[in-house]
Amino acid sequence: MLYQPSGKLSLIDEENYENHMQNLVNELDTYCNKGFFESFDNAKIYYEYFLVENPKASIVMVHGYTEFLKKYYEIGSYFMNMGYNIFLYDQRGHGYSHRDVEDFQVTHVDKYEDYAYDLQCFMDKIVKPNSEGIPVNIYSHSMGGAVASLYLAQTGDKIEKTVLSAPLVYPVCMKIPGRVLRFLIKGDVKKNGWKARLKYSSDFKPNAKSENSGDESEARFFYNLNMRINEPRYQNSCSSNRWNYETLGVRYKLLNKKTTEKMNSQILLISAENDNSVKVKPQQKLAKLLGCEYVMIKGARHCLFTRKDENLETYIRKLVDFYEK
Repeated sequence: MLYQPSGKLSLIDEENYENHMQNLVNELDTYCNKGFFESFDNAKIYYEYFLVENPKASIVMVHGYTEFLKKYYEIGSYFMNMGYNIFLYDQRGHGYSHRDVEDFQVTHVDKYEDYAYDLQCFMDKIVKPNSEGIPVNIYSHSMGGAVASLYLAQTGDKIEKTVLSAPLVYPVCMKIPGRVLRFLIKGDVKKNGWKARLKYSSDFKPNAKSENSGDESEARFFYNLNMRINEPRYQNSCSSNRWNYETLGVRYKLLNKKTTEKMNSQILLISAENDNSVKVKPQQKLAKLLGCEYVMIKGARHCLFTRKDENLETYIRKLVDFYEK
């Protein structure tokens, strides 16, 4: 069944937000195509997609660390109403996709390139066959931004337009130099292995406070938190030694002309001024290497797509203007 776009950008009000979102979830369920695809190593990756009537293009949404595709239903619905097909998937180690560790709270990957190969398989097996004759775009957030960048560089695929929203080029890591952290991680690996939790990492917190999060909107924060409380597979809260080791090294791959020269897409990179998850200066270096459009959003926290209503509308309109120009 095809969704009929309204052609209007009408945001879900934070007042009575949970009920509004439940109505949206019920509506989207009617149009949802879902399943699992086998990635390059036979890992099963969970996906969903929604097709609209007379689409302008398709948008592939690549989520961030400890996230899951259903967190992107709201912003995805705005793209649908503006005439775009949307494709979402749980990255490996997240949500309902393949995991290499039994503990749902631990995020693990053997190497970052695996994430990019998953995206390539998703494009080849699900997205492109359902996007014939129209452009394919990407919307990526945080870790998803690193994954999208590596995918573009590894494959040379032509993606019409790509948004890197607060991309993880280099994480905030307690003022300890990345090289020192990588050395300390290697020391722990000798005792506990690559798949062990990073030392001093914390468990999922069902009583988390919104003021300590990357979400500006309390309504959006608590809605997503409740989804995580009710579904153990959404409770990623810490990472393995290997995930951290790979993450601390991803900047060497991204801040490299040989990488950026292969990224065949028109790119918009957006930074959040008050980001406490990823560093802004490496994002600015990446934007300079790419020679792409760059926007710094004043006063914003890390999760730009969970801002308060008045700020979120400005952000969404910026995205739509980029995709449509």
